[in-house]
Amino acid sequence: MSDQFNASRDNSRYAMYAVLVFAYLKIALLVLDYNCVWTQPEEFNWREYILMDGPGLSQRDIIKGLNWKVFEYEPRCTRPLSSYFEILDTKCCAWLWNFMVPHPSLSLTWLFLLILSPWLFYKLLRNLGIPRYLAGMITALYLGNPSTLSLVAVNFRPSKPIANFAIIFCLYWASTLHEKGEGHALPSGKQFIAFCGLCAFMLVSFFFDETALLSFPAIILFFPEVVLRDIKRAVCFFSLPVITYAAYFRLFPAITVLSGFELPSLQSYSPAAPFTGGALLEKIFNPDILRDLPVNLSIFLSDSFGLVNPALSGSLYYTALWVSIVLVIVFVIVKGAMTLYRTERRVVVEAFAFRAVFCGRVNLLRSVIVLSGVTFFANLTLHLVDNKIWGLYWLNTFWPIFFFLFLGMLLRSLNLNKLFVGAATCLIITASFYNFIYVNNAFKSFFYYRTVNFGDVITNKVNRFALPLSHDEYLFEKTREIWKSHKDKTVITSIPTELYYLVHDLRLLKPGTTYSQRWSVFDGHVQEFSLVKERGKKDEYFWAVPSR
Repeated sequence: MSDQFNASRDNSRYAMYAVLVFAYLKIALLVLDYNCVWTQPEEFNWREYILMDGPGLSQRDIIKGLNWKVFEYEPRCTRPLSSYFEILDTKCCAWLWNFMVPHPSLSLTWLFLLILSPWLFYKLLRNLGIPRYLAGMITALYLGNPSTLSLVAVNFRPSKPIANFAIIFCLYWASTLHEKGEGHALPSGKQFIAFCGLCAFMLVSFFFDETALLSFPAIILFFPEVVLRDIKRAVCFFSLPVITYAAYFRLFPAITVLSGFELPSLQSYSPAAPFTGGALLEKIFNPDILRDLPVNLSIFLSDSFGLVNPALSGSLYYTALWVSIVLVIVFVIVKGAMTLYRTERRVVVEAFAFRAVFCGRVNLLRSVIVLSGVTFFANLTLHLVDNKIWGLYWLNTFWPIFFFLFLGMLLRSLNLNKLFVGAATCLIITASFYNFIYVNNAFKSFFYYRTVNFGDVITNKVNRFALPLSHDEYLFEKTREIWKSHKDKTVITSIPTELYYLVHDLRLLKPGTTYSQRWSVFDGHVQEFSLVKERGKKDEYFWAVPSR
């Protein structure tokens, strides 16, 4: 019997590893395709500023990170650590291009996205009582979700990847404190020190991106015993919002002025305005915002399962994937209903079963409450930044963290066949990647060439599958050509606009020149440009000239 149990455990472990390897292989194929990876053009506004003094780190970078007019455009001074990480990331990549062909989305954030966050997410699921194989499958779904893929495929601010990592890490930290507190594995003094460490880490994470603030209510709801164990912990924890507010509205503006920059008035930053006056409740209960809530929720759910109207794709392959996933969902719902019925009957006669079921349902209820709050928050923030309808691409990448926590809690009581779970996970990941490639292509077309409105793609007013999709290696070959020959050539022609990041990263233009190159950002009229050196001059710098 013991041998049979060990064999079953080994098989489930192998199945989990196989699915995780499958997810990572899909990601590897994605990032190796230069048609699928790109640099968001807002990056051009600060990359030249960062690299003006060269790729080496210097003391001036300490002041540069506070220049909100370059990094934020508007008086937003809430995430200075994101700007500092941006400086480090940009300079590391510029140095790395001395040894390898530039990659448009390669970033230090990949360490968080592809290694630390998935690993900690798996550990968090295990701490919450999710079986090993199921925790591995849920982690694979998180890796293959469009939220993670959009952060890997698109090089933009490091704020969202690090904020997501911070949310996961804080929840894992709190879950570990809960486990050790329950089992008295640590003396009370060491537990308090560990709790203070958690609070300190949370506070620092709030200065990478405001979405990291979600860890605060999530920890209260998931692990109230950790926060409310004694008065010292409660005071320490509930002081965080006060300190954060003081830093946002007093400390950071003062430091910015001392550094020689204009005073950033957060009250005049439109998304923050409702939080500084009496308009917050009016904004929250605005009928237009509430009306969009079910629309955004349906898009979040369909994105998470890789589902979109199969008739739009015109593909038998995707249609078969869609049908398979829908059948999986129907089966799980039926299985869940049957399990619930049997459990109710068992609870009536078995006190032990009642206690186990009650504890499981408390955790499930907590995950439902947290997910509901996060969904409401996501819908609200979309309206604050005037992107009323949006999927899981960049802006709402925190949502799947809480959805998959809920899904893990929901599925752990169903005792599903492990091979079935593995096959279902692979189907969803495959559909998610298939769908993501087309939506990502629309996202890039929207930012660089203005050939489509991204909001219309998300709502299926424009068929994402009908937009032209490149499969050749032209972008990679052109990148390699510029990288290898820019020191010897005087003219390089036919450069797609999406490769404009190279003029900054390879320092091809004279420092400061690109401030006037506004055609390269948010214009859409320029499809290609050329790099030209002035005749008769030995200047090592190029001029960027629109050519088509």
